[in-house]
Amino acid sequence: ALIAGTLPASKALAALQGGATSKRPVAAGANEVVLTFLHTNDPHGRVYLPGEAQGLSRLATLIRAAQADMPNTLLLDAGDLFHGTPEEREFEGRPIIGAMNSLGYDAATAGNHEFDFGQRITQQAMQLAKFPILSANVLDEKTGQPWGGFKPYIVKELQGVRVLIFGLTTLDTVKLQFPRTLEGMNFADPFEIALKKLPEWTAQEKPDMVVFLSHLGYKADQEFAAKVPGVDLILGGHSHTRLAKQVWVNGTLIMQTGCHGKALGRVDVLVARQKDGPAKLTINGKDEKWWGQNGVAAPLGKTYPVGPLIEPDASTKEDEVVLAHYKPYRDKIIARDAEVLTTATAAFPFEGISERETALGTLLAESVRVKFKVDVAFIPSGTIASGLMAGPVKVGDARNTISGYTRQQIVTARASGAQLRALMKRTAATAPCEMQVSGLKTVDGNLQIEGKPLRDEVFYRIASPSYFIQGQLMGRKGVTILNDDPEAQTTREAIVELLRGHAPISPTAFIS
Repeated sequence: ALIAGTLPASKALAALQGGATSKRPVAAGANEVVLTFLHTNDPHGRVYLPGEAQGLSRLATLIRAAQADMPNTLLLDAGDLFHGTPEEREFEGRPIIGAMNSLGYDAATAGNHEFDFGQRITQQAMQLAKFPILSANVLDEKTGQPWGGFKPYIVKELQGVRVLIFGLTTLDTVKLQFPRTLEGMNFADPFEIALKKLPEWTAQEKPDMVVFLSHLGYKADQEFAAKVPGVDLILGGHSHTRLAKQVWVNGTLIMQTGCHGKALGRVDVLVARQKDGPAKLTINGKDEKWWGQNGVAAPLGKTYPVGPLIEPDASTKEDEVVLAHYKPYRDKIIARDAEVLTTATAAFPFEGISERETALGTLLAESVRVKFKVDVAFIPSGTIASGLMAGPVKVGDARNTISGYTRQQIVTARASGAQLRALMKRTAATAPCEMQVSGLKTVDGNLQIEGKPLRDEVFYRIASPSYFIQGQLMGRKGVTILNDDPEAQTTREAIVELLRGHAPISPTAFIS
């Protein structure tokens, strides 16, 4: 017998394509409707991952099977759509939005990473999406209305059953993004918004069921269920929590699939409308009562999952329609990354990057210093992901030296020598080598720039990824931000530009 938990895709598909049904199949009554909620969260652009049992192209096969089998389906995502892959960065969110459009998503909530590439790209993605993007707490500072085209909620009606779906975005966004990226936005407290607005929405819309599409994280979802009445189902994201069993808090079911297209979430609900009073909801799996198992009746005579997650495996086919939308972008990235930039006469190893300044780190910092025409460039050691092998250096090799996408745009600033001296002292006290540096050297115990002693009263131009500037220098006396364009280039573009057509590079040339 199947146990409550994760259902392998092969068994799920077999069931949907004619597997055994319950010994007690029953048709839904005249006033009863079965709703099927299919959900994803935190895909981070993972659509097509050849050889891996994950990605939206594989989940699409499971989604289409459920849509074909069940009469009333809703397909939802809890946010962080277009961050995390070269395709999404290069093509500004178009690849995954196109893939989601092809599947007919009904709605998605805005996650914190929806703002990574700047407001223009966020709004462009919303315009490309054929589904609404929800957030009731991301507001326009001037009007107090939902920002940039976000909708606070939607109502979907299926066979006469009204489902109100609302979305909220984590307040973590404010500390995870550079200030200018969120200019003109107000991130209101999601709990306060829900407690105030949900009663208004339900009074106006008179839904039979309320669904919260949450990008708050699992811990916050539990708190939300305990404090905010009137929510039947929370489909969550942000914390990348894989909930392989149903979690109930205060009568509310909380679900989350993990991340990166590793699982499809599903929950089925029998809605019995009453002549007087609210509809009665029976959710498959509550109190471990799974439809079609252990004598529990199965509405419509269908076969239902016995857990909240369905995971793709190696046998799950890639959906051709989704691939048709996504692969052209992937193919362009493959072609881009194949270009040979230069040759490394020896390896630039990754090892030791967090312990000392290295040839690899200095090379990356030098690329930023040259690209942005500054006196000093800093690259946080923690953002460096891999080294360079000896031999031809391709675009893909250079770009893969850097990890992450959030707050990676290069910010330039003007800082006094005194602040640079304090920065060097501060970072030396917190880690063996927190940053890699170009333009600023220690010679016989003294800091020098271009062979001259660092002077406290002189102001210097510096450049670094925005999160380092934000954490270490912004707001301090003697520091002025010069350029913080959210769409500015990153270390990836700088290193590619430096190496393209460069004479062969040697590690010894980048070690002082």
